[in-house]
This record gives sequence, structure tokens and C-alpha cells, in this order.
Amino acid sequence: DMIGTNGITWMQRYEELKDFKSRKGHCRVPRTYFDNPRLGSWVNFQRSQYKYMKEGKPSQMKPKRVELLNKIGFTWNVIGAESDKWMEQYEALKQFRMREGHCRVPSRYQDDPSLGLWVVTQRQHYKYMKDGKPTIMTARRLQLLRDIDFTWNVKGLKKESTVNDK
Repeated sequence: DMIGTNGITWMQRYEELKDFKSRKGHCRVPRTYFDNPRLGSWVNFQRSQYKYMKEGKPSQMKPKRVELLNKIGFTWNVIGAESDKWMEQYEALKQFRMREGHCRVPSRYQDDPSLGLWVVTQRQHYKYMKDGKPTIMTARRLQLLRDIDFTWNVKGLKKESTVNDK
């Protein structure tokens, strides 16, 4: 197989992805993955190469690679996986709440950067909804977040207090 950046082969990155999946339960590595930024870029590159291959454009994607990625449940189209991704993050938030006793995930949460960003996005879209703007916030998502006492407004909050905007 071709040697990629820094002498890392495609198969080595594939093994890193398999390791990621065994830990996280999915293959949707964030493009900016704190623990292994190159893996996030590699996964994104696989998607674009696959898209080029499907469009008949020059591509580094090979049928054997597609087969290997399919075997581990690779997500080719992350747009369609949006609702799955939302529920995945919601489950991660529930775990955080069980551990920490609240839903105030730091926006720059080192243990899971994507969860920190996700929580910020939920607050932003809640505000959009209240302001009548286009939003990803649905009545169901709103209820799910309320069910776990999601903290909608963290501005001016002390670390130990929580406000539940119902």
C-alpha cells in the first residue's frame, strides 16, 4: 500500500481507526480530533476520495479499501448520520451528568472536545428557536434535554449552581 504522510501507511491509519471504533463504538472521528488530529484528517480524506471514486473522478480510493472500511462500519456520509450523531452526543451528555451531577460540560472539555462543542451548539440553537430563527433544535430534542435538567444559560453561573430554564 502507498506510504502516506510521515511514512504512515494506509493500513496503519486503518488500524488506528479500528482502535478508535473499539473505544468509541463508531467510526465518526471528528475532523479536529484532539487525541489524534491526523486520524480525523485521514477519515475525512477517505470520505472525499470515496466521493470522487463514485463520481468517476481520479481517486486514491480502491475497492479493497472500501471493503475494509465497510467491514468496520465506516460512515461514508456524515450528513445523513446527523440524527444518530445527535443521539450519540446526548448519550455522552447523560454519562457526563451521571459522573459529574450536572450538564455543564466545559466548552473546551479535554476528555471529549466534541461533547463540549455539542453542548455549546445546543444552547445556541435553543436561543435561535426562541428567537424564531432556523434551527436544528426540535421539540423532541428540547424535551430530551429538559428531561436531564440541561443547563440552558451558563453565563454568570457559579460552578456549583444550576439553572433549569423550563
